[in-house]
Amino acid sequence: MQSEAPLMRASYLKESVGLLDHLPPEQADKVRELVPAQILQEVQEATKVDWLPLDHDIVFTDVLGQVLGERGVRDLARDAMIRAASGTLLKPFINSAVKLFGLSPKGILRLSKQFWRAVYRNCGQIMTVQDEPRLAHVVFESLARQVIDSPMYRASMLGTLEGVLKICQVEGSATLEEMDRASGKLVLAVRWLARGKTLEEE
Repeated sequence: MQSEAPLMRASYLKESVGLLDHLPPEQADKVRELVPAQILQEVQEATKVDWLPLDHDIVFTDVLGQVLGERGVRDLARDAMIRAASGTLLKPFINSAVKLFGLSPKGILRLSKQFWRAVYRNCGQIMTVQDEPRLAHVVFESLARQVIDSPMYRASMLGTLEGVLKICQVEGSATLEEMDRASGKLVLAVRWLARGKTLEEE
């Protein structure tokens, strides 16, 4: 019988943990000290196609928040997304989006359902609503309770979306616009500028 527990693809978790090597040694050592050794061992020993408990990523992200703060969590999640986009898990989706829609946040976000299914299992549903040429709302329904209950994990989701903007070579931001804990609904807004424009010019 297939498990209904929320799961995450091991390859993405490996990317996140691997980014510790790019932190100042004292911060990386503190994170490794606080994250249970069993979790780090399971991530290390898993193959890239394995599924691991989502709770592993929640614990890891919450510890990152203790050590780095919310901005640090967002930055690390952004960098993990950028690295994953060039790996075997997400690169095919990125290439397909670029081929179909060009290199744009709008194009990549249109494939957000496929991204979500590649990385998460039993964690809820996702859809993207394109409201304006450079504004999109990413809507999550029936999200795993662990995600709703973790401010740092929600921050990491915003960082992931900011990673999409970096991949598309545009400036912008992601913000939390709506959250309903009872239903597991989360709405994140993604705004970006025309390529070549900077925030200072707006």
